[in-house]
Amino acid sequence: MLMRWPASIPQGVVVDKFVSVVDFQQTMAGLMGVAASGKEQGSDASPFLRGEDPAWKGEVFV
Repeated sequence: MLMRWPASIPQGVVVDKFVSVVDFQQTMAGLMGVAASGKEQGSDASPFLRGEDPAWKGEVFV
């Protein structure tokens, strides 16, 4: 997936972790600063897009 959001994602960031489609909603909400309700199934991968290295399970079920 390619993403461009100059205000939130620095240029040249490459994420080499497993991130699933189910994480997309949580990641977009995280980029926008919207708190999770606790009912979501995915995880917030937005720290990766900001260049951070959060604790991550590294598993994807298909």
